[in-house]
Amino acid sequence: MYLKTLGDTWNYFGETDPMWAVLMDPAREGNRWNKGEFFETGREDVKYAMQTIGKMTFPLRHGRALDFGCAVGRLTQGLAGYFDEVHGVDIAPAMILRARASNPYGKRCRFHVNQRSDLRMFADHQFDFVFSLFVLQHMRPALAKRYLAEFLRVLAPGGLLLFQQPTGYSSTRVSDETYPPQAHEPEGWRERLLNKVHDRFCAPLPPMPVATEYERSLTARPRYPYLPPLEAEDMHTRVDAAQRSAPTRSHATPSDVPYKKPQTELHTIPRWKMLAHLRRLGGRVLAIQSRNECSPHHPSLRYFVTR
Repeated sequence: MYLKTLGDTWNYFGETDPMWAVLMDPAREGNRWNKGEFFETGREDVKYAMQTIGKMTFPLRHGRALDFGCAVGRLTQGLAGYFDEVHGVDIAPAMILRARASNPYGKRCRFHVNQRSDLRMFADHQFDFVFSLFVLQHMRPALAKRYLAEFLRVLAPGGLLLFQQPTGYSSTRVSDETYPPQAHEPEGWRERLLNKVHDRFCAPLPPMPVATEYERSLTARPRYPYLPPLEAEDMHTRVDAAQRSAPTRSHATPSDVPYKKPQTELHTIPRWKMLAHLRRLGGRVLAIQSRNECSPHHPSLRYFVTR
């Protein structure tokens, strides 16, 4: 049921304002994204990722790549400049239809609708690179963790998984830095103790302030808009209460919902919990990158993982 609601929400955006749903710039809402500029941001994001991997001196192979949560193919097209074959996967059929219509790479970029909680459409060890930005944060942690297991399943030995996930709420702004995982990451009783500390001091989350234009300009391309104070569904989840009553019909139009529309969710997973989960899956974290790319007060981490 949750997966269907999630799919309906993003299908609504795919039919009404797909580019803004991917890059939520307040100035571009209402189909005001220029198509060329929009896809150029994808090429820039992929170029930055490749440069970071290059600095790590990781021997990345350039055969097949997977873009999970591809939407209209912003990053998929960017990956096509580095890989022989790229597959984009998304839960929303409307997004995939637009991705195929905007695809200048032919069979080099292939797009798939996947409305399951797994990636069984792909066999084991299929991809040299698995990439997912600003996707897992929009789904509940339990579902995100299932997809992470699938990422490592389809990743070829010696391949690289790069994904992004917010790690919590911070009253201070986030600085960009890349660092190796610490040798003393918490395990066992230490991890359980840290979880209790997180439960005690991080839930419920404090109300989010109303954004000013200055705050919105602090990030080059805001990924997630400020919302009114929210109620925590659980200690890692902030869900707009209006979503429970908002219509999520697959073929809704703006006239159908004049005052309300489906709201995206923002979920966080603490860094130590994410690292413990990746270890259980057999992943080896090579580096962690902190970037101010979710919102000014939500530290966002990029994880570089191999198997």
